Amino acid sequence: MMSEMRGTEPSEFRFESSPTEHHKTPSPTLPQGNERMDYREPPSPRDPKGINDHVKVTFDEIIAEPESAYSYDQVWDVSKRTYKGTKSWCYRILSFCCAVPLAFFWGLYFGCLACIQIWCVVPCVKGYVINLHCYGKIWALFLSTFVDPCFESIGRMFSGIKVSARKETIA
Repeated sequence: MMSEMRGTEPSEFRFESSPTEHHKTPSPTLPQGNERMDYREPPSPRDPKGINDHVKVTFDEIIAEPESAYSYDQVWDVSKRTYKGTKSWCYRILSFCCAVPLAFFWGLYFGCLACIQIWCVVPCVKGYVINLHCYGKIWALFLSTFVDPCFESIGRMFSGIKVSARKETIA
């Protein structure tokens, strides 16, 4: 097959079927540059809500050469591929080692949290609100019975006071 690829342009490349085959196989386009040929379907988005957008760190966001200090293009390309490969494989190895235990932990944690919230916290808060309503009525009765008469009496005592302001000049 490699001999069939030589002499053809990447955009025009087609897999040829043997004379015994009755159908043509799909004709993928060749990758451009250093891209890898990949026949798998793209994975479904694993972060559809974008909660980890701050973790997306590309080589160009970390390493930047000013115009006065350029390295060789080959060094730059190898460095970029090394960064991407190292970051990718480090994440894959760590997630392979940690993903299942941490998924178990977080599932257990959020399951317990939901259970406590549903069966303990919400009923307690609801009971507290019901009791507060009762205590609120008792408090309102206390205020209207003992405190309101005192303030009404004090208000009547000071209601007869008249305040006037006048300006006097001393010569």
